[in-house]
Amino acid sequence: MFHDEPTTMIIVRHAETILNSEGRFCGHRESDLSDRAQHQITTLTETLEGEGPFVAAYVSPLTRSHKTIAPYLRKHPIPLTIELGLREKNHGSWEGRLLRDVPHPEGTVFPQAAFDGSTESEDGDSVAFFRKRVESALLRIGERHHGERVLVSTHAGVIWTIAHAFVENPILDPLWWPSNTCLLEVVYQADGTLHLLRS
Repeated sequence: MFHDEPTTMIIVRHAETILNSEGRFCGHRESDLSDRAQHQITTLTETLEGEGPFVAAYVSPLTRSHKTIAPYLRKHPIPLTIELGLREKNHGSWEGRLLRDVPHPEGTVFPQAAFDGSTESEDGDSVAFFRKRVESALLRIGERHHGERVLVSTHAGVIWTIAHAFVENPILDPLWWPSNTCLLEVVYQADGTLHLLRS
């Protein structure tokens, strides 16, 4: 491993939760996986077989992120780290509410607006705080694994923020939103920049 070699991160969103299926904000809340989740996890596990090998895995403290990659990790035991910075944005009193019932500025796209600074709950994380937390987590992971490939399981808001705010080649489509068990390939370069290779 050489410090000037890039770190490759395969970043996935957790499988569908019950709150996801109902069109509600999860945020910091725990939510059981939905009936559709097991099929999503099976398909993702098969996909990850072609993405490894990985030297390590990182998950959010919220159990849905660990459950999503648990079948892969049982087949391929690697060090697993709970990374606090990968936790979803805290939406405060919005959590558990239907997305359609949360007020947002006319002309904005929701839930994207909750992460791009257009709107945010008064009692949750600010966009600036959330972005700093996610960025710090990515830098820690990147610096630990130069020249290596790692698996990261996290949340839609984290992935949206990576793809729109942190990479040198962001996704510009304002309607793009990470689907459950979607996969991104992001490279952390030695100069500290992030590059999106695949979404």
